[in-house]
Amino acid sequence: MKLYIKLTKPETERWQMIKSAVMGDDGKSVMSDDAFAKVLFFRGINGFMEDVNKAVDEMDDAEKERMLEEAEKSVTGENIMELSQIPTPKASDENTADADV
Repeated sequence: MKLYIKLTKPETERWQMIKSAVMGDDGKSVMSDDAFAKVLFFRGINGFMEDVNKAVDEMDDAEKERMLEEAEKSVTGENIMELSQIPTPKASDENTADADV
């Protein structure tokens, strides 16, 4: 799977500052830009899932049951097919930079 993240020029500058602070600016990086982006992406997902799990743990049983019923109604084969048809970003946007993850 390939994930494209479009960054504005200021966001790209901040990305470069973060990457330099973590990996150094000496050109002897221990990982590629792609690998670094993957690490940050998955750490973010893991943090998000911890927050979701904590929120669910704090729900009472009736609230959990309502949430599951609502989720079952909203996720259908048709919904998944609609979501899978999201258009890909245009590569010609000059105000953005690409990062493959």
